[in-house]
Amino acid sequence: MLPDPEPTSASFHFHGDVNQSIIGTQNRAELTNNFDFRSIEQQIEREGGEEKEELKRALAQVERLIERGEYLDRGALAQFSGAMERHSWFTGSVMQALLGFATQAVG
Repeated sequence: MLPDPEPTSASFHFHGDVNQSIIGTQNRAELTNNFDFRSIEQQIEREGGEEKEELKRALAQVERLIERGEYLDRGALAQFSGAMERHSWFTGSVMQALLGFATQAVG
């Protein structure tokens, strides 16, 4: 009978940001909402092109919900859907913010 082979460990190479990821043997995750509106505003200035103002208005809607606790009407971001499709980096950031808001513990 042959002995069991030694377990091998997988090797992963990350070529990008792995913030908010669980890597290794951890079994507990904690989401925190640390969305930085200022950095998104700066990115809008750099990459928003002709749709800068539209993206700023969409970001203001999200900020009213997350920072001020104001109600956001269903479909409120629909008017910005075209710009959001063309600027996926913006949409990803908004989704991250909304997910963080929706999953944060109420104290």
